[in-house]
Amino acid sequence: MRANKSDLEVLGAGTLVNGGLAPLLLIVAELVVHQRMRLVVGTFVKRGLVPDEARARFDAAIAAAIRLRNSPTKQ
Repeated sequence: MRANKSDLEVLGAGTLVNGGLAPLLLIVAELVVHQRMRLVVGTFVKRGLVPDEARARFDAAIAAAIRLRNSPTKQ
């Protein structure tokens, strides 16, 4: 017997978002952030927003952020 209600009505929109759509959105967001982070860091350096005396600390901070992002225990 087939129900007359749509799948969204049967499951509820919250179930769809929490169980199916949210993980996909998080994966897409991570890819976008990864791409844009490289552009933003490059722009900071090209425009001289990072003084020469702070460049080593800036590079270390970026490297630490990338290590944290790539860490398997970040969850």
